[in-house]
Amino acid sequence: MDWKKLKILEVSFTTYCNANCPLCARTDKKTGKKKDSLPLWHYDIDNFKKLCDQLQSTEIRSIHFCGDYGDPMMHPHIEEAIDYAILQKGMLVQVDTNGGVRDKDWYKKMAERYEGNLYINFSIDGFDQATNSMYRVDVDFEKAKENCTTFAKYNLWPGNCNWQMLIFNHNYHQIDDVANYCKENGIRFDFKLNKRHWHRYTVKSPEIIEFVEAKQKEYSYLTDEY
Repeated sequence: MDWKKLKILEVSFTTYCNANCPLCARTDKKTGKKKDSLPLWHYDIDNFKKLCDQLQSTEIRSIHFCGDYGDPMMHPHIEEAIDYAILQKGMLVQVDTNGGVRDKDWYKKMAERYEGNLYINFSIDGFDQATNSMYRVDVDFEKAKENCTTFAKYNLWPGNCNWQMLIFNHNYHQIDDVANYCKENGIRFDFKLNKRHWHRYTVKSPEIIEFVEAKQKEYSYLTDEY
């Protein structure tokens, strides 16, 4: 692989997480908690800065802090990392989060600082605590919604705040609620059917699948216009 031809670099920044999502790679399916085999660690901030320095000789101009094994917002130096990548190296940054980490003041500050160079993807799978927590186990829904709304409100670049919703049997009925809320608050809305097997919650009903696909067409403007 020719690394110099890549456009975006995905970084797993931490294995710490506030959630215990059943289908996450870090979750033990028997205990519902972090796998014992997965060590807890944070990417060293100095090594990350060196990485950004090295990327200047490539075509990579975007860094994606993914949530494969932990929530990037759990990293104690995530703000410093975003600062360095954007303000010092002129890169674009995307962060995936369940939204339940940090507070609205922090998200307000981040929205105002980077002139559209920071994109945050909030993974919120419902429109109330009971529904969201069925998959986003241990996440405070109201806090996640408030943080998402705040980032959208103070971000002058529409589309840099995304509400991403995985659709299961237990939450498809809330698509309209989330769509209307996103429309009212200038939040990009992206939702898709969960394709992984998860007991009775995986959508298999042709009627529900048809319903969700129809809603994707109905609300495509909440994705396409941003």
